[in-house]
Amino acid sequence: MFTVIFEIYRRADRTQEQMREHWLGVHKELGMKIPHVVGYRLCPVTEAAGVEGEEIAGFAIFDFDDRAGYEAALQSPEFAETAADAGEFARHFSQYNVEVVQAI
Repeated sequence: MFTVIFEIYRRADRTQEQMREHWLGVHKELGMKIPHVVGYRLCPVTEAAGVEGEEIAGFAIFDFDDRAGYEAALQSPEFAETAADAGEFARHFSQYNVEVVQAI
C-alpha cells in the first residue's frame, strides 16, 4: 500500500462551510475519477486543539496499491483536473507520502 496525505489550507475568502461545500461536493467527485486509487478519504477539520501556527482546514488521504500506481495517477488527466479545481477552495496544500502502521 502507498498512502499520500494532503494537508489542505482554506482560501481566506472562503468560510470553512463554503470550502467544505465545494470540497465534499464538486471536488470529491473529481477525485473519485483518478485512476489507480484504491482508497480515498476526505477529513474536514471540525475541531482542533494545541495547534501551533496556521490551522489546517482538512486532510485528503489517497491509497494506491504501490508507488507505481501513484505515479501513473499523477500523469492522468483526471489528476490534473482535480488539482486544478483545488484552487476553488484551497490556497495551499502540503503533501506527505506516509507509511501506515495499523495498530488495531
